[in-house]
Amino acid sequence: MGFDSLFYARIEVQEHNWRQANRALEFAWRASPSLGLSAQVLAGASFLGSYDPPTGFFFDVLGKTDPVVNDPTLDTYNLEQKVANLTLALDAQYAASNAGIINLSAGSDFCYGQYRKRKGEIQKHSLRRRRQLHEPL
Repeated sequence: MGFDSLFYARIEVQEHNWRQANRALEFAWRASPSLGLSAQVLAGASFLGSYDPPTGFFFDVLGKTDPVVNDPTLDTYNLEQKVANLTLALDAQYAASNAGIINLSAGSDFCYGQYRKRKGEIQKHSLRRRRQLHEPL
């Protein structure tokens, strides 16, 4: 097929619910019985069943998510809560995975306007939190 894996977000809701409940979001897709393993690729469906990011992390200009505020002198400081919420969302996704794969979606169709700006903030603070917890990367 020319590639090693295929991950997608849109899937029929009943199949998605079954795959999530049975930890079968990732699977070996055998595209051709006659070609055998040479046509097999790792495939997987999105944990959320869409391209949407976890709740509270839709940072596009069209979204209504509060930004990450990492200045503790401000009344709107929310860094620790944002990192905790993202950690919970990723832990839930990891628990539903049979392969330990976390594919963090960033937004729906045409909704990536602020992703590059916000991605660095989330990564930096998530790594800092992971180091605080002494978890291996």
